[in-house]
Parts: sequence; C-alpha cells; structure tokens
Amino acid sequence: MSNMSAPPRLVAPPYDTAILPWYGGRFDAAFVALHPFFALPGVDPAACAHGTLVMERDEVPEGMSLRDHLDAQQAGRHADVTLDEDAVDMAAKAQGIAMSWSVLAARAGFADHRAVNRALRTHIRALKPAFADPQGAAALEAFCAREKLFLPTEGVFQPLMEARLAALFAACGCERVVVGDEFGEEQEVRPRAVLEDARPWHLVPDYPRNLPRRLLAEDGSLMACVDWDSFFTLILGTHARFAEADPGALFEGFWCAPDTELSWQRQAVQPLVGPSG
Repeated sequence: MSNMSAPPRLVAPPYDTAILPWYGGRFDAAFVALHPFFALPGVDPAACAHGTLVMERDEVPEGMSLRDHLDAQQAGRHADVTLDEDAVDMAAKAQGIAMSWSVLAARAGFADHRAVNRALRTHIRALKPAFADPQGAAALEAFCAREKLFLPTEGVFQPLMEARLAALFAACGCERVVVGDEFGEEQEVRPRAVLEDARPWHLVPDYPRNLPRRLLAEDGSLMACVDWDSFFTLILGTHARFAEADPGALFEGFWCAPDTELSWQRQAVQPLVGPSG
C-alpha cells in the first residue's frame, strides 16, 4: 500500500468555484460525464434496495440517536427486497440498460440536463430551498417509477460506467493508476487491470478502505473523480491525453467552459455530446 500524499488540488473544488482554474493549470480540459439512469430486465426498482437513503435530523424520533434511526431505516429498507444494493450494482454492471439524460429529459418533460440535475439534487435534499425544484423531483421520481428505471447515484463511480472508464485509461496507455478516496487520505498505485474486474469496483477486495472515488494516471495527466453530492463523474486531462482518448465518445456529457462550476445547473447550458440511449 502506498502512503503518498495527495498532490495539491486534486480534491473537488467548492461548489461556487470554477472547476478548471481550481486545479491551477494542471489540466487543460474537463468533461462532465453524466451518471446514466438504467433498467434491469425483469426487475422493478421499487422491489430493490438501491440509491440514497435520505432523511433529516428532525425526522429522528425523540430519544433515539441518529445512528440507531439510520440502522432501523436501513433494516426496514432491506425487508422483502428482490435485490440489495450490491446485487443491483452487480446486475447493473453485467446487464444494465442505460437511458441517457437527453432521452429522459425529452420523455419526462424536462427542459434540459440542467433541469434533470436540479431534480436529482433536490431528490437527495442537496440543494437549499431557494435553489430546489420539488415539483421536478416528484415528476422525475414518478417517471422513473412508471418506466421502472433506477435513478443514478451521487458521489460514487457508477457500475455502468466502469468498463468505459477502464477503456479510457487503457486508450491513454496508463499501465498503472492511483486509486483513492476523494480526500487523498488513502490511495494506492495499482495495475490498470484492476479496473477491468467484472465486479463493481467497490466490491473488489483490497481496494481503499473508503469507496474509490478518484482514479489518477501516475504522471497526473488524467483524472476521473466523483464529488460527494454530484450525479456525474468529472474527467480532467491534458490536451495530449484527450488526443489519445476522447471521453465524449464514451460518455454522455459536456465539456466544461472556463467558468463551469460543480453547480452547473445554475449556469448557462453547455451542449451535450456522446452516446445517447
């Protein structure tokens, strides 16, 4: 195991800070790869334990600790389910059928991917009331329930995207990658082949103690990371790296403008590129 210190500015920027300038010129470009919605053949998400368990502190019964309440909610969530979280992730990586944000927006009546992002972040209560969209969140939940779609999850690499992330690092000739958490508190240099495991990365033994949330080329020229409350994977690189492998050919998403922030749903729309479905 490596005890390397994280290079400076490899953690995510604050939400009101432009992404590319935050990294101090380390990267030439940044791509926002949207976490896809997905279906599993013959599986109803309503019968599965998956996604974020959301609750407010004021919902905790008087006299009960937050931890005890959380444990009780988790236990109830796993009662009589068809698939638990790990089984859903395994099935998603093996046979998940993705629906792009562009298709979902058109079918569910959202103006664009910014509106979808706002609805998703409202759903997990990650936005202040002044910025939230409760109606959009309710409409999104209803559409996904009707279409039997799993919502993407925030803050973790998505099983449906892992094979293509592995392909991205392979196309760039990275023989080894630095796998770590989002804070740089734990990271390990591993052969790139670990990214090609058929299991979801968080189920591969001997990965970092915390969920893997950052992949970095050893020379620092390519990075993929996820932020705690974000429904996308941020891919940053030098012009040379992106000349070798174009993330826009692998993922639905958009290229960041110089002023793009993590809370890009409040900014001017950037056009989507990449696969659709």
